[in-house]
Amino acid sequence: MAAGYDFTFAASACGVLFGLIGFAPLYIASRVITPAIKSGAMALGLVSVGLSLVLMIGAVLVCSVIAPGALLSFGVFTALAFLVATGIFTYKVSKHIGE
Repeated sequence: MAAGYDFTFAASACGVLFGLIGFAPLYIASRVITPAIKSGAMALGLVSVGLSLVLMIGAVLVCSVIAPGALLSFGVFTALAFLVATGIFTYKVSKHIGE
């Protein structure tokens, strides 16, 4: 860590960014699945969940190497951004399905 520099804000901002990037595979898979539910839709959904987890775990591992002192902040904000994006998306999809 650089002398006198606090990585907390940068780690938090990067955590939010990578949390949203981690949500991208789920969003893309839902766009493919939603128009026509097929038997392969569940498999595609599970693959997208796995890819999201791999992206977020990879980002946390990179952070642990680059700035280990900011790992907690990065990890918390990554998880929060992912959960908020998933919650908003789930709400919008369920609202759309209910119409």
